[in-house]
Amino acid sequence: VVIVDEASQSGPEALLLNYIAKKIVVVGDDKQITPLHVGVSRDQIEFLRRMYLSDIPHSDALGLEGSLFSQAELRFPGPVRLREHFRCMPEIIQFSNKLSYHAEPLIPLRQYGAGRLTPVVAKHVIEGYREGRSPNIINRPEARAIADQIIECSEDPSYEGKSFGVITLLGNKQSALIGNLLVRELGADEIERRQLLCGSPYDFQGDERDVIFLSMVDAPSDGKVCRMVRDAETQRRFNVAASRAKDQLWLFHTPTLNDLRPDCLRYRLLEHCQNPSVEQGVLGDIDLDQLRNLSTSASRGRSAPPEPFDSWFEVDVFLRVAERGFRVLPQYPVANYHIDLVIEGVQGRLALECDGDEWHGPEQFHDDMRRQRELERCGWTFVRIRGSAFYRDPQQALQALWEKLEALLIVPAGARDESRAEADTRDAPVGPVAAEGDVLGTATADVEGGSVFSGVMPEETDSSDPSAAETSDGGAVDDRLGAALEYANRRRRPEHLSAQELQNAIIRALKACPNQTCTVKSMTTRVLRELGVITRGNPRAEFDKRVQRNIGALQRKLVLVEYKAKNRRLRLRVDPDGPSLFERF
Repeated sequence: VVIVDEASQSGPEALLLNYIAKKIVVVGDDKQITPLHVGVSRDQIEFLRRMYLSDIPHSDALGLEGSLFSQAELRFPGPVRLREHFRCMPEIIQFSNKLSYHAEPLIPLRQYGAGRLTPVVAKHVIEGYREGRSPNIINRPEARAIADQIIECSEDPSYEGKSFGVITLLGNKQSALIGNLLVRELGADEIERRQLLCGSPYDFQGDERDVIFLSMVDAPSDGKVCRMVRDAETQRRFNVAASRAKDQLWLFHTPTLNDLRPDCLRYRLLEHCQNPSVEQGVLGDIDLDQLRNLSTSASRGRSAPPEPFDSWFEVDVFLRVAERGFRVLPQYPVANYHIDLVIEGVQGRLALECDGDEWHGPEQFHDDMRRQRELERCGWTFVRIRGSAFYRDPQQALQALWEKLEALLIVPAGARDESRAEADTRDAPVGPVAAEGDVLGTATADVEGGSVFSGVMPEETDSSDPSAAETSDGGAVDDRLGAALEYANRRRRPEHLSAQELQNAIIRALKACPNQTCTVKSMTTRVLRELGVITRGNPRAEFDKRVQRNIGALQRKLVLVEYKAKNRRLRLRVDPDGPSLFERF
């Protein structure tokens, strides 16, 4: 048996494999890009085909456009459609479903838990423009924006351990431009650690990354809309590009929807990224009052449960969960299975199986367990409730469910809003926040449309001051002092500092220098001194890289400027007609 994967990437020359195997399994996707035959004469291929292959069945299909997969489709009827999709978040693969698989959409099996990245993000580069002619078209502002975003993401703890990729949707030169920026500013070590690859959709065929950054490259010129593209080859390229991301897809674009024609593939991609959606394929809202009346009626035992429920036990559990404000989806379809109840939150889903003796007998137990194991491999979390335990003590039977929902941060929408408001109130500073020498106080500077500083050190508090601490319950320490202690503990672990906190430390260190200037080489030592940290060896080397990356970020935000005297130096940017930039805030 010969198994050929990525058969859509193999040309007719791969037909040789048919002659060396008794059985052959051909795996591919005709909606993805096909082989490129650069420099091959189409006329010569046609001449050779007519001369030597005229007696072979379907010889007219042997050409540059064909692939081993298309040949298999032609010669072997009845293909098996593999619709279960394991790679992308549902919001990401939905674009491919709308673009290429609308007749038989892929079923996303990956589920999300608490703290997932925002699956799809569209970022408008207002100042973007295109240079050059195809295939060497570039968009420098878009390249700059992507490089800055990748550097920012590499500093964000939410992206720890994530791999990155950059795909350009037009030409080949844009990816090289972005790659050069990243080599210079991000560093080779970080690029290797992130498995960062910059290329075209062809470079990513059969590959994947946790986070993908797309560059549209094209831009309107002279007030005209962008050229419309909707050919089959471009559609395949867009399908590949948009489906390489596992966790998050970024789209950087210069044109808006008004600059694109509705039939254009760029329009469809941008429209999806600005408003990502998922085809739920589930029931609409259920009338809880009517369902509650049916569940308590005297005739309940003599009638079947209402659609789509399989049992009255499911109805009873559904009502208990829905009364707490959760969104509950009964008989939720996943691949070829149906989950009894799915509890859905903003950041996650939980599968709830209702094991009632009448509906799930011993003969189905092994099938249920096999189904659960398969779905757990796709990220689903299951909770099972037995009917006997529920009707004996409903509150106790559901306690494990409430605890699991809390652990997964799946809460009703109203409760989520209240918890956020409470957290904001609890975390809000009391009185002045910025200590002497801090950069921003309670305000946040906005430079070039982006937030620069936040999270500065709380003001030091005298614990002997009766207004700063309470004496009841053994003299509990007041919230402000607790926040200061927490910051003091945190600032001695530089690897836990966010990019904004590190940039604040750079500004404070530079402000303490004579004339607010120092050498680039000495900045790491000054920042460590500012943070009160002693480190050496590899940890210091890693911290030095972070400092240099954040210096570059501050330069791009026009907060710092680098100049050269005897050596490379930094200084705070000064407005000739006013105070230093940071002093305005």
